Amino acid sequence: LAGETSGVSLDARVGKNSLVFAGDAAADGRLNGEFAAVLPTPGALMALSGGAQTPVPAAFLPLEASGTLAAASARIDIAGGTYRFGENRLQGPVSVTLGDVPFVAAAFNANALDLSFLAAEEGSATEDAAPADGTGWSRDPIDASGLSLLEADVQIEAASIDFGTTQMKDVSLSLTIENARAVAEIVRAQAFGGAFTGRFVANNRNGLSVAGDMDGTTVAIQALLTDMAGVDRMRGAGNTQLSFLGVGQNLDQIMRSLSGAGSLDIGQGDITGFDLASLFGGGDAVDAVGERATTIFESLSASFLIDKGLLLNDDLVISATLFEARGQGTIDLGGQLLDYRLTPNVFENSVTRGISVPVRIEGPWSKPRIYPDLEFVAKQKLREQEDRVKEQAKERLQEETQKV
Repeated sequence: LAGETSGVSLDARVGKNSLVFAGDAAADGRLNGEFAAVLPTPGALMALSGGAQTPVPAAFLPLEASGTLAAASARIDIAGGTYRFGENRLQGPVSVTLGDVPFVAAAFNANALDLSFLAAEEGSATEDAAPADGTGWSRDPIDASGLSLLEADVQIEAASIDFGTTQMKDVSLSLTIENARAVAEIVRAQAFGGAFTGRFVANNRNGLSVAGDMDGTTVAIQALLTDMAGVDRMRGAGNTQLSFLGVGQNLDQIMRSLSGAGSLDIGQGDITGFDLASLFGGGDAVDAVGERATTIFESLSASFLIDKGLLLNDDLVISATLFEARGQGTIDLGGQLLDYRLTPNVFENSVTRGISVPVRIEGPWSKPRIYPDLEFVAKQKLREQEDRVKEQAKERLQEETQKV
């Protein structure tokens, strides 16, 4: 009869999957009780049910859940729940609305979470997965099919989260998934020694695209650039802002498609590879360029635009005790190539006069060529000489005209 309940216990196993339940069942299908589910191979359950066998990404496995269950025909609520997907474990209440694509609402607490598969769930390696010389971005296809498995509105508080290229601590974020589009809002996070807020989107509705807006305060620039771009030549702490959009089915395509904008504002720090103070202050030029050479600065600021994977900058300013340098150029993010010129002005004092000799930085960013741009200096001097000759000719012409 409707409304009547009876005690129920269940211990079901399908292959390596198991479901245990102990509680009450009503005639109208309602269930209340304690449960524990372990699903290392959920595909076996899909086959048994006769439904479409959508593959579950390996990073999600095994799936485990336990807690106090209250279920009706189209809704499941779990109180005091503990959950596992892959190596991740969470606790908190969950509500699931059943349908062709389930909708999950939850508020989780966790210790350490590994969500690197959201950035790149790589398939089998292929011959063209990466360039033969070992440089460049991966060309392994990114499997973002997991974004179609469910829709969600989830709040997460975690001690740490690994997003693949970025690791964060003391994290508060929200995650929404709707129609194969995931949006992660970072309300609070500590990363690279500083504080972060941001919004990141992975959209697989019509091919994969990724986008984001990020603000960092007093972050360690070397750790940030190393994790996000593989560049470790700059050290210092400062503020950073970045917005970006990329499209592609692998990381190489995404990096070559990037558009966006950003800025850096760094306090004291250094850049390895060249010593501007030595090179332009009378030091040994041989020792001023190389892995052991370092430029120490008091501040560094720059803004940039990104278009089709090419970062464009024309307002870099580096201030140091003996000089100020300005820079402009491009960084090919897709090809990992630099083409940049720094023009330092050594401050005049009792020992040296102010001079301006550019430094070129070009080639692969893993091992760029850094050298004084003497050709530029020669052309600059030639233009100055031409200007002087023109000015002298003008003055002589004026003198001759006055005589007449």
